[in-house]
Amino acid sequence: MFERFYPNKRDISYYEHNHRYHLASSFAKDKRILDIACGEGYGTHFLSQFASEIIGVDVDSQTIKTAQGKYLNPNLEYKVDDINKLSFDEGYFDIVVCFETIEHVPDPFTALNNLKRVLKKDGVLIISTPNKAVYSDEKQFNNPHHIYEFYFTDFQESLEKCFPKIEIYGQRVVRGSYVWELNRLDSNINNMNNGILLPMYYIAVCSEEIIERQIKSSFYCDEFVDFEIDQAKQIIAQKDVELMEAQRHSANKDDEIYSAKKVIDDKEIEIDKARNNINSLVSNVNTLENEINKLVEWNNTLKKEIQVSQNALREKIFEIDKLKSVIDDYAEQIDAARNNNQLKDLEIENARVVIEMKNTELGNAKNVISDLWQQIESAKAVIDDKERELSKARNIITENQKL
Repeated sequence: MFERFYPNKRDISYYEHNHRYHLASSFAKDKRILDIACGEGYGTHFLSQFASEIIGVDVDSQTIKTAQGKYLNPNLEYKVDDINKLSFDEGYFDIVVCFETIEHVPDPFTALNNLKRVLKKDGVLIISTPNKAVYSDEKQFNNPHHIYEFYFTDFQESLEKCFPKIEIYGQRVVRGSYVWELNRLDSNINNMNNGILLPMYYIAVCSEEIIERQIKSSFYCDEFVDFEIDQAKQIIAQKDVELMEAQRHSANKDDEIYSAKKVIDDKEIEIDKARNNINSLVSNVNTLENEINKLVEWNNTLKKEIQVSQNALREKIFEIDKLKSVIDDYAEQIDAARNNNQLKDLEIENARVVIEMKNTELGNAKNVISDLWQQIESAKAVIDDKERELSKARNIITENQKL
């Protein structure tokens, strides 16, 4: 992401950039110039009106392509190049312009040495950078594109490591852009510097030899731009009011959303509890159904056992009936053979014994049948209780599902 100046964007940056290039133009007549980080070429094209030759460089190829189709002159060329490793021969340029670039490089000292290398011995570097004390500290602003920002002393010492001769100026937009020298301050500028106005940017003119041309304190103003800026400020003020109203409205909506979310959360908790209750009831119903199924199975088993016992009882009754028939036969035989009383008495005794045994078996069979009927009645009672519990559980599940 690059910071770019667009000349059709009429704001404070319009004054800042245009004023710098107008100052640089006083050094540019018939010179070979390098414009570092030229962007779309607006400033480079302006300087080409004075220079014998000028090259604008930028690291972004798309930006260079835009410049090549937008701002043209026969003595003007655009190239993709990097301040950290410039491809030009040593001592090739008379002037190097480097506005608002040095704060973007990771190693300012290496970058300054690269600029010095491509300058002639008597060449001039015109360089600008934000004043950290005002640009960042005063406004409590952090520009994410800046790697290193300079206080006055930092900037001065960095330049002095590469250039024996330097002059530093301050720049700030007041009503228009003002540039004044920081090395030699007249009384009016001194008053501005002592609390009324501090520079937002530093502009330095650097050389290995004496700098013959001096930049005088200057004021750059465009009434049409001032009018546009005033209009923009009014629009911004109105937008600020609208933004505050939107933020207030948004805060109210946030409160409503928070309340709604809380209600939803509470409802979800209630739903979770209801789901847990339903799951518990379903589990209980399943348990009851399993128990009822077991009881039904047991009841069916008892019914089968009773059926078997009833069949056995019928067989016993049939046998008893047969015995009664036999006894009747014996009685007839006894009546018919009364003369042989001893034999008949013995047979009668035997018959009585047999009858007694059969009566005992019959009584036992009746007891077994009675016990089985009691078990069936008990099973029916348990099944009825379980079915009532199952019906209640199903009713509770139906009511919870309606919630």
